[in-house]
Amino acid sequence: MTKEEIEMYYDLLGFKYEAAIGALYARDLVDDEWVRQSRKRFFDKLERERELHFRRASDYEASIRLFFSMMDEKPGKFVSLTDIARKYSQDPPGYTIQSWMRSKNTVAYLRIWELINNYDFDDEACAALIESSKNASFNLTPSKWISCTKAGGIRVKRGKGGGVEAHEDIAMDFRLWIDPNFRHHLIWYVREH
Repeated sequence: MTKEEIEMYYDLLGFKYEAAIGALYARDLVDDEWVRQSRKRFFDKLERERELHFRRASDYEASIRLFFSMMDEKPGKFVSLTDIARKYSQDPPGYTIQSWMRSKNTVAYLRIWELINNYDFDDEACAALIESSKNASFNLTPSKWISCTKAGGIRVKRGKGGGVEAHEDIAMDFRLWIDPNFRHHLIWYVREH
C-alpha cells in the first residue's frame, strides 16, 4: 500500500468519525464539551497511529532494503560472516559463528545447500558430524566444516583482514539467526506479500 493510499484511508476514517459525531450531536445525545473532548482524543490517537504506522513501514522498508542489498546480481557472491557477527553481537565473531554452527538446524541447512551447489561435498562426513552434534561437547568451526566435508559455501581467510565468508544464501541464514528484528521484518514481509 502506498503512502498516498494510507493517507486516504486515514482521511476516510476521520470523515466517518465526524459524520457519526455529527449525527449524535444533531439528536442532542451529546453536548458541546463531550464532542470537543471526543474529537481531541480521536484525532490525537489517529495521529499517533498514523505516525506509528509510518515508522513501522519505514523500519520495515529499511530492513527489506538491507535484505536485498545483501543479495547481488552476480551469482555466488560471498559475504563476510565476521562483519555481520561484529555488527550484531558483543561476543568475538569466531565464537558467534561457532555458536550458529553448533545448531543441528544450521548443519542441516548447510548440508542441503552443499548438496545442491557442490558436487565435491562429502555427505558421509556430514552425516558423521550430525551424529556427533548430539554430544554436549560438540563444537564445529568453519575450518573443521570445510576440511571434513569439502564444503564450498563457507571460506576462511587467515591473517590480517581475514575472517569467515559465506555464500550469500548461507550469510542470509546467519543473519536471520543473529538478528531477530530482521527475522521478524522478513516474516512480516513474506506474510504481507
